[in-house]
Amino acid sequence: MFLHEMEDPPSLATLFTRSNSRRVRLEARSRCRRGASAMGMPAGGGNQRQAVPIQPEATRLPSPRADLSRCRERPGFQGSGAFIPESAEAGSFRLSDRARSLRDRMRAFGDGAGTELALKSTAGANARLPSSTRRMVPMIHPATRVTPLPTSEPRKGASTPRTSARSDAGRMRVGFGSPAERRDILEWLEHGLRPGRAGRLAREYPILFRRNPSVFPITLFDGAEPAAFAMLWAVHVRVGVHRLRVGLVSLVYTDPALRGRGYGRRVVEAAMAQAEGLQLGLVVLWSELESFYSPLGFVRAGREDLLVLDIDSIDSAIREVGLDSPAATFTIGSLEDPDWSAIERIRSQRECQIEMNPDEFRSLRSIPDMHVRVARDATGVRGFAIRGRGDDFREVIHEWGGSPAATLECCRSLAEALGPEREILLLGPPGRSAVPWALRRNGARLIRKPLGWARLASLEALSEDLAAFLPGSAGIRLFRMDPSPAGEIRVTSDRGTARVSSRTLLHLLLGSDEPTDGMNASELRSLLAPALAPSALEPLPLPFFIWGLESI
Repeated sequence: MFLHEMEDPPSLATLFTRSNSRRVRLEARSRCRRGASAMGMPAGGGNQRQAVPIQPEATRLPSPRADLSRCRERPGFQGSGAFIPESAEAGSFRLSDRARSLRDRMRAFGDGAGTELALKSTAGANARLPSSTRRMVPMIHPATRVTPLPTSEPRKGASTPRTSARSDAGRMRVGFGSPAERRDILEWLEHGLRPGRAGRLAREYPILFRRNPSVFPITLFDGAEPAAFAMLWAVHVRVGVHRLRVGLVSLVYTDPALRGRGYGRRVVEAAMAQAEGLQLGLVVLWSELESFYSPLGFVRAGREDLLVLDIDSIDSAIREVGLDSPAATFTIGSLEDPDWSAIERIRSQRECQIEMNPDEFRSLRSIPDMHVRVARDATGVRGFAIRGRGDDFREVIHEWGGSPAATLECCRSLAEALGPEREILLLGPPGRSAVPWALRRNGARLIRKPLGWARLASLEALSEDLAAFLPGSAGIRLFRMDPSPAGEIRVTSDRGTARVSSRTLLHLLLGSDEPTDGMNASELRSLLAPALAPSALEPLPLPFFIWGLESI
């Protein structure tokens, strides 16, 4: 969940979802929440503005069959795990092609204000790609990238550069200007989101707060102090044998003393501009603040299922599954170090996952308040289940996999740990996989809900990605008919042209938990029939899903 500006929020953020005709109310603070959830609420009276938070997930292993030939040539994209900004403008915080004169201009403001351009090898970041794709590329590392020109007064005696006068309020920076600035901003975030728990955020989000060329922290300053913040993580989401280039936005936060000035909206728009510059087709985030994100062009899209379980329903499902494999016996235990590699192997077999390199996935092992159960037999690890992730998913099994019998035994162990009277939730993608269906047949209640908020970013990148997913879509291109994020999209191909709203296109691609404008999935697909052949429409919506360890 995300932090931003809101008037008089409730003391507990509540999540309302539909299960058939029933509305089910869940407490988002302690149950199914994605994001930097347990944020610190500022002290004060009833009219004190407060903030509400976010969360993450992860899965990866490169797909050897995925075609990256087009992607490798994109200036903002360097294969799996490495994203390098283009030189063209993509918002006020990006460097332009005036880079040569920029260094001279900034000298007037002192030695500490310069922008360091470095030639860095991407061989390490691209280790999973064929050697022919590894090359030296000019790049500005996130830790040294400074976005706007300084607005403070120049030193005495220095020539005044010819820049437009503007207030120091609202200065934007992508990345951290120095190790000291990184430390100060992280302390400021922790004071607001995890008060009294120094180092907690970095432990909960190890991928985001380590040196990573795919992570872009965005800070808006008011004077010399941070005022608002957002984090962008550029990822590959592998769906089947193809990839979507996606940006995940997290930790959107505005200082309580500076709310009401639009700073939260500015950092979100800055993250969107950065995503477009990085050639990411979609941006996804998690929040219950519809009044904030809907006007910014975000749409609730995608699908996820929550099952409400108790020990009786799990036991019944175990007995049912055991009829198919009566000889199966497992030892259920807590996580041991060698088990993490086995979990990574099981996760790699999923239809949809975020690709992570081995170091990134290993770093998730140290996330605090994560309860893991592993089922073993004589051959090794046969299944796993994970509940909790820092302050999020406290009563939710958000990662699971392996043989159905082994997975259910792990779920039972996690449910027992909560207590016999407590319910536990199981999060997963929609569909008829063995574990959820066995539980549903034995009394588990189903809650269907949208995956999160989504918004279109680079239509050029999305067009290229969709061409690989949709057979018979030769020449597919997407164009905005107006500059509004929620505006109409023109879809063209060698076959013809169609027009749909951004909301409809997102629901077509990612799915929706309820009808869109009164139309079901088949009727939505017919809107694109003038541009795409039936064979190209058949895969829609894509089986897009983000698991608990992957969400931020």
